Amino acid sequence: GLPTQSVRLERHPASALDVATSLEDRPEVVRVLYPARPSDPDHDLWRRQFSGAPGLFSIELRACDEAAYARFIESLELFGLGASWGGFESLVLPAIPQARRGLDPQPDDGRVVRLHIGLEDPADLIAELEQALSHL
Repeated sequence: GLPTQSVRLERHPASALDVATSLEDRPEVVRVLYPARPSDPDHDLWRRQFSGAPGLFSIELRACDEAAYARFIESLELFGLGASWGGFESLVLPAIPQARRGLDPQPDDGRVVRLHIGLEDPADLIAELEQALSHL
C-alpha cells in the first residue's frame, strides 16, 4: 500500500539488480532478462527510454525435465508462488512463453521463470536461488 510505496520503489530495483547480476554466470542459467543490468545487451536502449526499473525480471534455465523444474520451484521457501507488480514479498512464477503463442513446449526447451524481488535481504534470496538451482 501507500505507506510502504517509497521504500519499495527504492529497494525493488536495487535488490533485483543484485539478484539478477548474481545469476548471470550460473551454469544452470541460459540468460537473465533484465535490461537494468549494465551487462544486458539492451541496457543502452533501456537507459535512453526509462528512468527506473521494477523488481520483476525473468531467467531462462538450461533444458531440464519437468521433475527437475518442479524441484527447483518447490525448493524456494522465501519466494511465494504468484505474480506481483510491486508488493513487499518475493515471488516466483513459472512461465511457458510458447503456450502464449499457441505452440507446444518441446521436452528439451529451457524453462523460463519470472521472479519478483521483494523487500527481503538480497543475500538471502541469492542463497536460496543458488540452492534451488542445484536441483537442476
